[in-house]
Amino acid sequence: MTDTSTEGVFESNNLQSAQSGVNLGLEMPGVTITSVQATYTDGCAIWRIIDATTNKVSRYGMATQVGYTCAKSAQIPAYVVKPTDPLQIYPKAVNATPNDSEVLAWVVTNKGVEPFGVTTTSDNTLTEMVSLTTGQTLGDYAFGSRVVKVCIQSELGSNLNRVTVVDQTGGTVWQAFGNHRMPSAGGANAYTNGEYMVSIPVQKGFSIKVAVTSA
Repeated sequence: MTDTSTEGVFESNNLQSAQSGVNLGLEMPGVTITSVQATYTDGCAIWRIIDATTNKVSRYGMATQVGYTCAKSAQIPAYVVKPTDPLQIYPKAVNATPNDSEVLAWVVTNKGVEPFGVTTTSDNTLTEMVSLTTGQTLGDYAFGSRVVKVCIQSELGSNLNRVTVVDQTGGTVWQAFGNHRMPSAGGANAYTNGEYMVSIPVQKGFSIKVAVTSA
């Protein structure tokens, strides 16, 4: 499935079958899939399978640069495709402005999963990520729920120095470190700059921030 994608959106970026020109749900209704290998030319990108009727995200993940896919890493829990399921991608090109970096993330709570992101404008400076669909902060989106997983991908060549969750007073609730992403030197994973299993009860005023050094 392929798509010439518009940067910074999901809705218009439905990947289409190279054979029939239709989306995933119409091409493979009722088929069980166990892997999604999405690629892009440069920058960073995340993907999702979403029910076009209910807007529920059924499966999600990170894309990789062309030539750096991994069949094992691309495995997903077995999923039966519904006719209403498009496969969508959200790409960002490498930011050409010095010290600016594109960062995308999946924030998973006990109530669901939400795409987050930010364009950082200063190297190694904590910058808040917000929901890519609603613009909400972590505290507004996930109030009363528990964050159980965070997956972060920054643009190719950049380094994720750290990711932090802070409370309404600016105090650190949780913090972890990241790294480069393959194929950059020092990269440990082609898909993420950091993937974290956590257990963070979210209150109003909470935010999730990243510090990145640009490519």
